[in-house]
Amino acid sequence: MADYFTERTKLNHRLQGIVNALGDEIAETLQGALATVSGKLADLAGQSEKTASMLKRQQRLERHKAEIEKALSEVYADIGQAIKARSLETAEAMPEIAATILDRSLPDGVEAGLTWRSITKQRLAAYWDSFQIQGQYFTDWLAKLQGNAAARIVQTAQESLVLGETSPALWKRLQDALSMGRQSAAGLAQTALHHAVSWAEHRTHLDNADRLKGYRFVAELDRRTTPLCLSLDGREFSLTEAPIPPLHWRCRSWLHPLLKDVVVKGKRVPFEDALGPDYDQEARRIARIETEPRTVHHRDGTTSTAYRGYDVKFVPRNMTYNQWMSSMVRSANPRDVAFAREALGPTRFNLVANGKLKMESLYYQGRLRTIKELKELMQ
Repeated sequence: MADYFTERTKLNHRLQGIVNALGDEIAETLQGALATVSGKLADLAGQSEKTASMLKRQQRLERHKAEIEKALSEVYADIGQAIKARSLETAEAMPEIAATILDRSLPDGVEAGLTWRSITKQRLAAYWDSFQIQGQYFTDWLAKLQGNAAARIVQTAQESLVLGETSPALWKRLQDALSMGRQSAAGLAQTALHHAVSWAEHRTHLDNADRLKGYRFVAELDRRTTPLCLSLDGREFSLTEAPIPPLHWRCRSWLHPLLKDVVVKGKRVPFEDALGPDYDQEARRIARIETEPRTVHHRDGTTSTAYRGYDVKFVPRNMTYNQWMSSMVRSANPRDVAFAREALGPTRFNLVANGKLKMESLYYQGRLRTIKELKELMQ
């Protein structure tokens, strides 16, 4: 039987496909920028090899700096236009999609029956010029990423000059510098697309306020979910008071619309009367458990853990993040327990495992409590 979680997962996969395509486009654009910038810096490196004066080398780099910034300005303008076009194209299609996936989540003969209206080009343009991500407009984010990329490239060139490196070594350094820019631009694409989709979807739901009683907040069940989103998971809100994702950079959370009634044989029938309290009890959420950890060594001497794969588990649709992680802590499966220990950290894991604190107590107002705060909480 179809259910909303399944239909929403399909939609999220399609949206991720759009993000991946944008990421490939961004990578190709930045690769072109790398060729342009490296050409300018290769000339600089060749000139620098002919002079022992570090001051003159720095002066030449300063003269090239403006050219580098101009080249990156054009590149990031193209990236911004690509993200804008794809985001607005997707947002334009969302009213119909929002209504359709609700219908698909219901049994045959039962419809959500939401109405939807198209979004005009003017309205889409007005939205794009006014929306913000974490308090900054899209153009501000783009300018910030461009500035960071230029700063990294100039710093890379300065280090290369000091070390007296050859052109191949400089090329490798530039690739590393622009790799960070590619990841940041892909993050902006994902967040902007998510924002546009949520805005258009929310607009459609508000148009059907008489049919919907509100939203249930849904966070992803894995170790990458932020304290803010996991603390909201499973909570229900009115249409006008719900926190609309994305709530942060690269946010993956979404809102589950809750129907008041459905349409059966052309008549509105209360949701529970038509489908019963046990409707879609068999629906499952997807939980991801990362596997195959490896240690990543960073340039600054620090390390982090990355994962090559993950296992998928299916849990009841009404299980919240905190309930899921609590079940992992107390699981009979050693791999589940090891996952929970690494996700929570040994101290927090032990507090939950020993029954001294509940999972909910580890967080307060969307942030992770410090160990000191947790100890004070137990006094």
